[in-house]
Amino acid sequence: MKLGVLGAGLLAFAALGAQPAAAASPAALECAFLGTPDATIRQIEGMVSTPGGPQRDQAEIDAYRQAVDACATRHGASQEDVGQMLTYGYSKWSRTLALRRLLSTDMPVWIIEDIMDVGAGRANPPIQGMSTQQAEIMLGRFADVGFDAEAVPQPIWNTVGVYIASTSAMYRSMD
Repeated sequence: MKLGVLGAGLLAFAALGAQPAAAASPAALECAFLGTPDATIRQIEGMVSTPGGPQRDQAEIDAYRQAVDACATRHGASQEDVGQMLTYGYSKWSRTLALRRLLSTDMPVWIIEDIMDVGAGRANPPIQGMSTQQAEIMLGRFADVGFDAEAVPQPIWNTVGVYIASTSAMYRSMD
C-alpha cells in the first residue's frame, strides 16, 4: 500500500489553513454550507474522488463566492467573516463527501482523527502532511481493529488526505 497519494488530498487544503479567525455566526456558517451551488459540490466531489482532483474554474469560484456573499448579507456578517464562511462551507462539503467515501470502505475514521488530532474537541492543527511515524501508527491501529489497509484501493488514500485536511480546516474555521 502506498500512502504517498495522501499528499494530493492534503495539498488541496493547504491554503485553507491560512484563514484568519473571524466571528461569523453559526447560522452564517451553515448558510455558506447549505447555499453552496451544485456545480461547486460536484467540483468538490471530483476532488475527493480523484487523486489530484479537477481544477476549479473561475465561473465556479465566482458562483460560490456570490452564494457566500448573499449569506453574509442575509446574516449581517462582515467582509472579514466572508473568508471564514468560504472556508467553512468548502471544508464542510469536502469533509462530508470524503467521510461518505471512507465510510463506504468501513475505514475506521476515528483512528485517523485520533492520530492526526482532527475533529470535534481536538487541536485541529493546520495540516501540511502526514509523517511516516503517523502513517505507521495509523496502519498499526488499523491492524489492531482488524481493518485490512492493504485492501484499500489507492484512490481512497487521496480521500483520507482530503478528509484530514478538510476536517481540520472546518473545525478551525468555527473558532
